Amino acid sequence: MGIALEILRRRRPPVKSDLPPELPVKQGDEPTEEQKATVLREAVNYYIRSGLRAPDVRAICEEFCAAIDAAAGGGGVSGDVTVLPTSATAPAEAGTGTFAVSLTSEGSWMATAIDPWLHIDSPTGPQTASGTVEFSMEANNGVVGQPPADRVGTVAVNNAIFEVTQSPWDVLPVELSPKEATLAATSSVGNKFDVTITGSGTSGTWTVDIENAARLWLIVASPTAPQSTNGTVTYSVQANALTTERTGKFFVNGQPFTVTQAAGGV
Repeated sequence: MGIALEILRRRRPPVKSDLPPELPVKQGDEPTEEQKATVLREAVNYYIRSGLRAPDVRAICEEFCAAIDAAAGGGGVSGDVTVLPTSATAPAEAGTGTFAVSLTSEGSWMATAIDPWLHIDSPTGPQTASGTVEFSMEANNGVVGQPPADRVGTVAVNNAIFEVTQSPWDVLPVELSPKEATLAATSSVGNKFDVTITGSGTSGTWTVDIENAARLWLIVASPTAPQSTNGTVTYSVQANALTTERTGKFFVNGQPFTVTQAAGGV
């Protein structure tokens, strides 16, 4: 069980015995910033998944930074900071951004990206003076099988939180025809279904994706780039060596196309 959940249940700061294997420190030793960031990320991620947002997460960051240092024997980032701005918005494409950090007490600060699609470009280590954080973000390509949606990413800077809300791609409403196919166990190519844009006067694109569980045997031949007009998806299927039939799904802007393939094994 993660350190965050344990501490939540016990309602006390962590001690040396709480520290996970990736933070193997002894009393009096100073853990690396990467090790402390690992524990902080685990803790903050747990609380964010529980539905808490700033200022709740901000308080948690402050508590964990201090508690991790105490459990490790001191040292590390310890300064009080403010960030400006405290939040920002970004378009769906990959990009970069900045925010200012003011150190308001003695000590140091360090920026840690909590979400895997956010990355700290500069500075990458502890700082002892006020400065600017430069970060980059990956494109918001959404989650396979779910409608496009905003996502919120968090950067923790000691006791402060910076949040960036990234928009999804503009997508077209579409209908698929047919909506499913049943295929033999043998491999096949040139399978097709049509994509029709249903909204009048709308702008945007449509793209094809495959659910993770079917990526090994369903393959998109075309199109492989975003489309803005009606079109046809062409796909291939690998042979099924299993003794049971299997199903997999393509998704076009959240609309599913289901492929059922007959059993092939004896």
